[in-house]
Amino acid sequence: MAVANVGSVSLEYSSQGHGEPVLFVHGSFLADSLRPLFEDPYLAGQFHLILYHRRGFAGSSRLAGACSLSDQAQEASSLLAALGHASAHLVAHSYGCLIALQLALQEPGRVLSLTLLETALPPSLLVAAGDEEVASVRFRAYRLYLLGQHEQAVDLSLELAFGTGYRQAISRALPPDAFELAVRDADSYFRGDSEAAAHWVFTPELARWIRCPVLSVVGSRSAPRFVEAHRQVLLPWLPSAVPLEVPGASHLLQLEAPTQVAQAISPFLKRAGTL
Repeated sequence: MAVANVGSVSLEYSSQGHGEPVLFVHGSFLADSLRPLFEDPYLAGQFHLILYHRRGFAGSSRLAGACSLSDQAQEASSLLAALGHASAHLVAHSYGCLIALQLALQEPGRVLSLTLLETALPPSLLVAAGDEEVASVRFRAYRLYLLGQHEQAVDLSLELAFGTGYRQAISRALPPDAFELAVRDADSYFRGDSEAAAHWVFTPELARWIRCPVLSVVGSRSAPRFVEAHRQVLLPWLPSAVPLEVPGASHLLQLEAPTQVAQAISPFLKRAGTL
């Protein structure tokens, strides 16, 4: 991957294709979770695709302290500027959707459209995320992390988000060291993403300021908290949001059915580019 220097931060990235730029914003733990979409020839044949690793992940700069969602959105914006793009479509997954939403709030001119795949909203915004079982698993994972048992903490966290069969899904779709890399990057979630999400402010009043086209995507087998984020928050709060459900898919929809997802979101990206 190439490296772009954004102030004091180095972000590694890859790009391919021609057309309007599409920036992929990955979620927590799995730095390459959007690579199957990036590598899908259906999208690469129509758009200029940019895949990057956020600060704290893979070969990008490590975290050196607090990193708010505003900071992370600014880094995505600065990466686009460094690559010569005034604006781009954003395709984000899970926690990455919060970064995409924040960028649309603080720099609306930078964002042509938002494609939000399985948005992971903070527990404070959701009823399902406050479920006793979910909260208990989160607590156990964080405790394991504090005890230095990072592999067990990451495994428990990924199982909570993706389900018990997640190892098979990532082994089929991602590089062979994807889980080991997630363990190495554990600090970026437990000391970075989770804290940034807890302090993020997102309200119906703020959401109404997001005027760009929005596609909210959820899998038909997704966990209740992701379905709630899609149906009870994003669709009612965002004026331009339209829904898309991927049959038979879970929180790992872009790994389980990359071509299906690519073909489903491409018409949206094309329409958004003409507005």
